[in-house]
Amino acid sequence: GSGLVLGASMGTVTGAATGGAAGYGVYTKRAEIGHFIDKARERATESLKNGKAVAANAEAKAVEKIAAARSKAVDTFIAAKGNTVAHVSAAKKRAAVFLGSVKTQAAQATQATRVKTMEIVTDRTVQVTAASAAGGAAALGTSGAAAGLAAGGAIGAAVGVVPALFTFGLSIPVFAVMGSGCGSAVGAIVGGATGLLGGGATGYSMYTQREAIGTSLDKTFANVDGAAKYVKARASTSADYVRNRLVGATGGTTD
Repeated sequence: GSGLVLGASMGTVTGAATGGAAGYGVYTKRAEIGHFIDKARERATESLKNGKAVAANAEAKAVEKIAAARSKAVDTFIAAKGNTVAHVSAAKKRAAVFLGSVKTQAAQATQATRVKTMEIVTDRTVQVTAASAAGGAAALGTSGAAAGLAAGGAIGAAVGVVPALFTFGLSIPVFAVMGSGCGSAVGAIVGGATGLLGGGATGYSMYTQREAIGTSLDKTFANVDGAAKYVKARASTSADYVRNRLVGATGGTTD
């Protein structure tokens, strides 16, 4: 109990002394403390104003930069759009020029082909060659088919003789018919191809050399006619000679 009383007394004395000292210090320094508080308040207000000014300046600069960036983006977009339109227009012009050139070349090629085809079709040499080739193919094709029919039939019959002992002779006509068909087909093909080439070549040669052939024939006919006239003249001379000799021998006159 004594300790409690003693502790309380000492705490009270210490609190009283400390509180009194603090209150005395604050009271005697109240002007300086108020001046310090006013200075701190002024500095805080000035710092706040400076912060607001810096923030406003930063905001203004940010807005300015955003506006500049937006303007630059718009200018870039407009320039890109203009370049794209120019490139597209130039590409369209080049495509139109190329397409026109292709159409012109195609039309010229078509016209040249048409003209060349008409020249070939109307060429007398081509016509004669084609007619000769067709005639040769028809003539030799028919002849080849007939020859192949006969030869194929004979060969087929000869081959059919081998199994005739087992077929009681029925293989001979069967093989003959088969050989005739094959021989006729092969003969027609070979004869037609030979006649086509031969007839065409002959017709082309005769038509292209027709002037030389005509000249040669004219010379031949002229020589034959000259020889006939010469023989006739010689025969007439010989007859007059014989008549004169006979008249002289008999003492008469030629009348």
